[in-house]
Amino acid sequence: MAERVRDRAAAVRDALEALAGWQVLVAQYNDLVARSIGVTPTETQCLYVLSRFGPSTPGELARRINLTTGATTRMLDRLLAAGYVTRTPDPADRRRVIIEPAGDGIGRVAAHYALLNADLAGLLTDFDEAALGRLADFARAAEDVTEQHIREM
Repeated sequence: MAERVRDRAAAVRDALEALAGWQVLVAQYNDLVARSIGVTPTETQCLYVLSRFGPSTPGELARRINLTTGATTRMLDRLLAAGYVTRTPDPADRRRVIIEPAGDGIGRVAAHYALLNADLAGLLTDFDEAALGRLADFARAAEDVTEQHIREM
């Protein structure tokens, strides 16, 4: 990469443009993964939330993926029929249900990301632990800020 002298504002703008370009491609990749396994992109978001946060109530899932409760129920019905999730009564409150990944449902989705994740990990080989920590901190903070903006819309 050619050496360029830039001020901080230009560097921030460049970083945000690069991230935006990557976000567009990630969204396209997620769409392709969803189609290849016969679900919608929103349903892959649900499966990701379950893999990251564990078993959840439909209300928790609705909040995390920004759906109405009615839309969440329909989505869960489709995922249940496709064998990606199970719905069981909550042992602590039998009026509620708990949604969990079924069988290898998460594994079927994760398999589509394995090669991409390996290639992305390869891009990080030159980063030391401190730089990786800052990158992870930025990603978590960006997630929080983006979630806040979603809630405000």
